[in-house]
Amino acid sequence: MSEIEDQLQELIKITGIVTAVVVGSDGFAIAGVSRDGTTDTEEVAAVMSSGLASAKHLGGDLNVGSLKQGMLEYEDGVLVMASLGEHALLGVLCDQTASLGMVRFEIKRRAKELMASM
Repeated sequence: MSEIEDQLQELIKITGIVTAVVVGSDGFAIAGVSRDGTTDTEEVAAVMSSGLASAKHLGGDLNVGSLKQGMLEYEDGVLVMASLGEHALLGVLCDQTASLGMVRFEIKRRAKELMASM
């Protein structure tokens, strides 16, 4: 297991986080782990990549700067995405038991470690 996967394994130990994926700007998963083992992390990576392109353009069009973090809330969960520099993105899929404040804090805290591992 890679150092990035080890870090993602630690992240999914947090209550409510079920999947964590690091996606390259090319849309391919650099690493991904899922608590239940059934989530297709490659598929999550591809979908996040296409959403990232739209979010970047929107930020530019609105003159609000580069994307730092974003959340998509669904009926049964939340996807939190955070920039890992210019060429990667962290995606964390949470269920309804997650404390979103804690998830956002942990993502921000761990982002530098993940970037250093790439």
